[in-house]
Amino acid sequence: SSRRPIFWRQCTRATGGWERSHARAMKKEVGGLVFCSDFDSGNLENVESVPSTSADVLEFNGWIMKDCAHTEFETDLRTWFHYSVVGGAPGKIVVMHLQNMNKQSRLYSQGYEPLIRIQHGSRAGEWVRGCHDVTFSAQDTGISLSFSYRFPPDCGPATTIYFAFCYPFSLEDCAARLAALESTHVPVHTPCCRTAPKEKCACKPDTIYFFREILTRSIDGRPVELLTISSCAGLGEEERSPPGLFPEGGPRARTFTGKKLVFVSARVHPGETPASHMLNGLLDFILSSGPQASALRKHFVFKIIPILNPDGVVRGHYRSDSRGCNLNRFYAAPDPALHPTVHAARQMVLQYHAAGQLMVYIDLHGHANKKGCFFFGNALEGPAQVDNYLYLKLAAMNCPYIDVEASDFSSKNMVSKDRRDGLSKDGSGRVALYYATRLTHCYTIESNYHMCRKLNDLAPCDGAADPPALSLVLDIPAFHAIGRGLAIALLDLTGHNPSSRITLSPHRNLAGVRRWVQQRLLSLAAQSSASKGTRPSDTESDMSQSAAASRKPSDSSSAAGTPPTIRAARPAAFAPRARAQAGSRAQPAPPAQ
Repeated sequence: SSRRPIFWRQCTRATGGWERSHARAMKKEVGGLVFCSDFDSGNLENVESVPSTSADVLEFNGWIMKDCAHTEFETDLRTWFHYSVVGGAPGKIVVMHLQNMNKQSRLYSQGYEPLIRIQHGSRAGEWVRGCHDVTFSAQDTGISLSFSYRFPPDCGPATTIYFAFCYPFSLEDCAARLAALESTHVPVHTPCCRTAPKEKCACKPDTIYFFREILTRSIDGRPVELLTISSCAGLGEEERSPPGLFPEGGPRARTFTGKKLVFVSARVHPGETPASHMLNGLLDFILSSGPQASALRKHFVFKIIPILNPDGVVRGHYRSDSRGCNLNRFYAAPDPALHPTVHAARQMVLQYHAAGQLMVYIDLHGHANKKGCFFFGNALEGPAQVDNYLYLKLAAMNCPYIDVEASDFSSKNMVSKDRRDGLSKDGSGRVALYYATRLTHCYTIESNYHMCRKLNDLAPCDGAADPPALSLVLDIPAFHAIGRGLAIALLDLTGHNPSSRITLSPHRNLAGVRRWVQQRLLSLAAQSSASKGTRPSDTESDMSQSAAASRKPSDSSSAAGTPPTIRAARPAAFAPRARAQAGSRAQPAPPAQ
């Protein structure tokens, strides 16, 4: 299509496309090596050589650039680093001491290591944990992180070694990946289901529908893309465009009838790269050829924003946009001029909700402190909280890395304030969009950068058990597995899974899983009441009655159906805190048999 090149060719302003847009990006020769952070998502502000006790060891002090460094918006965020080194000799050792990292001692005390990637000319290897002697020491404002790396035997003049805090996924990486997916999944039918009237569409109902468009532009002028993925079944007219959005014009994505909509976003915090890798796993799965993927496209429309904060990603920031804002605290009332990306996301969510399509909202993140992959959900009342928590449980039944006990659906977690900036979580996408829509299934999904607390045992699927997850350490395949589990759980939630694990689990059917969730919520609520010295609430009584009703012979293994109406605008007082704690004070009730 003639519209495709606009995604990157026309995104250039004076600030420059996806390239660096601030003056402090570094390229410097020191100690016989060339250090560089002057690329998309790069971050290393300065490097200096320090004396070494061995001729085979090159030792350096380095400094991470703060988010919005040397501007009026400068923050104190210094965690993400990503830089390259050229000029290493085979067998030589380079030692880096990053002097000014934020306090990430919990992460590194658990054995976390920087990532490295070797590139020989145009041939790039995979990102791996290849550093040694990783240590840290406390500083006044954080930690000093030290690590070493031995240059490979085949290291030559054209060899570049990249170092990063976590598996990178830059804006340029995202553009290349989406272009590859588009070239694969937008075949000959493109003119038909994109531009022809719906009655003239000759596509088969199970044909993959894949559409890319620019939703808005960031403050620096970079494109924020919106993907639409489904099948061509139920294809309708073009969507309407809210005022001020879709600045490029041209054909819009189509509407669909008879399908529920799932809205997924990632990278509102630019340094939280596990979010992109989880999203890539979800994308790969829903675009695959298996029966579960086909069922997902048949019953759902996926609206996906791969990178919500492109300016922060390109600049190598950890949590901020180009004005030092944590954009995940401005969803309640985003300013179109100051917060254009989350303003656009909110407008689309409200439009899909008004159309009666929106079923699930997911915002993907990375996390440095708590282990594993876990959900932040909202505290709802009565049976609505069962439906809310049910999706978490189903996701954990389809992924070994998702931790139910570490997840938090408490009312406190809807209003708590950040220690860094004092902003409340009621401005996050999960909470603000819940209050705007009363949507049951609104989630922030977090994955640790490094490892899990435990692994789930999965029931067999299609009569055969999956290979066990052999390691608690999280890597790109593990992040992909999380995205895949989130997608499969949607099928279980709605009763459309052609090969569900539920039937071979102790729960036997969806009603059994629901009973487990009811009992767990009642147990957590009782423990919360006991710790506060209060009597059970009316909501707990509603939950008890619902649990009793679910044990009647009329139980069905059918889908969860339409979520119940939420009766209160504020979080329920009984809501569980479901935090992972030593002593296991909040153990789940045994599954109902």
